[in-house]
Amino acid sequence: MDQTNQPYHVAVMADEIVELFAPLSGLIVDGTFGGGGHTRALLAGSTTLRILAIDRDPEAASRAERIDDPRLTFVPGNFADLESLLAGLPDDGDGDGGGRRLCGVLLDLGVSSRQLDEPQRGFSYHKAGPLDMRMGPDAPHTADEIVNTWSERQIVDIFRMYGEERFARRIAAAIVAARPIGDTASLARIVADAVPAPARRRRHPARRVFQSIRSAVNGELDALRVGLEAATRLVRPGG
Repeated sequence: MDQTNQPYHVAVMADEIVELFAPLSGLIVDGTFGGGGHTRALLAGSTTLRILAIDRDPEAASRAERIDDPRLTFVPGNFADLESLLAGLPDDGDGDGGGRRLCGVLLDLGVSSRQLDEPQRGFSYHKAGPLDMRMGPDAPHTADEIVNTWSERQIVDIFRMYGEERFARRIAAAIVAARPIGDTASLARIVADAVPAPARRRRHPARRVFQSIRSAVNGELDALRVGLEAATRLVRPGG
C-alpha cells in the first residue's frame, strides 16, 4: 500500500493535549516528535507557544521539515538529553539565564503504528523482519544481540521487569534453546509455542516479550527517568 499521502501516525488525545497547554505561553518540548501530530495540533491551537521538538528516529527530521512554522525548532536526539539539547538553543531573552526556561514538556511514549507497519524496523510480531527494534542509532543494543547472545537469566529479568511476563522462564528457555534466531517471525513463533495453549487464546503471546525486548534495546525506562528528572528542573512553576 502506498502510504505517501497517509498520516504517519494518529496523535493520541490531540484535542485534550491542546486544551491542557492552551493557558501556557512560551517554550514547550515535544520530546517524542514522531510524525509531528501533537506538534501540529499545538501550533494550530495556540499563538503563544513555541516548540522544541526532539526525536531519536532518523526519519523524524524530514517530517519536521514539512511543518512550515518559525515557532518550531527540531533537534535530533533523545529526550533523556533534554538539558544538553536545550542548552544548545539561543536564550529566549526571558531573563532566566537559560534556567527554568520551559512552560511544559510532552512525551508520548511507546512505538507508533507506522513503526509497527514497517517490518524492517523489527517492532512487529505479526510480520517477518530483522531483529532490530532500535528507535534510533543511539540505542545501546539490538534485539538480535539480546535474543541471540544474552544469558537466559538476563532475558528472564527483562521479561519480568519490562513486560511483567508470567511465563518469562519458559519463554527465555525456549529462546536460548532455539538459537540462532533469525527474524521477528521466528521469535514470535518460538514464544507462542512456549506459552500454554489457554494463554494463546487471548492476546498475542509475544506482545509482552516484544515490548520487553524493545524497552531493553532502547533503554526506555532509563531515558524516561532521566528525562523526567530534567523536566522537573527545567519547567517553570505553573508549567
